[in-house]
Amino acid sequence: MPWIHLSTSRKLTPQAKAELADEIGYLVEIIAGKFHRKTMVRIDDGCDIYRGGELVPCAFMETRIMVPNDWDQQVDYVDKLYDLFEKKLDLAPTEVYFNMVEVPSWGSRGSLHKAGQ
Repeated sequence: MPWIHLSTSRKLTPQAKAELADEIGYLVEIIAGKFHRKTMVRIDDGCDIYRGGELVPCAFMETRIMVPNDWDQQVDYVDKLYDLFEKKLDLAPTEVYFNMVEVPSWGSRGSLHKAGQ
């Protein structure tokens, strides 16, 4: 945990994807209790993404984490992701969308775990 899924219209080399996944994994450590070594990152590149019926250069990223989490840390995390995507994907903040999904349970290591336990 956490699970991060990035979809972008930008086409990336395998090396660029690996580097981006690594950098995202380190940024998630901004959120207390989240660790790079436990973070799973999926990157789908070269996606056809439409906005207003038009094919556009953009990205959407979802981060799933167990609750509870500090709001200010999440804001800092997303702010740094905007900077990263501007540098690595050449996408302006107006072309990047995020959501943070806080889940109450997570299955791992052969068991279902409840937040706070």
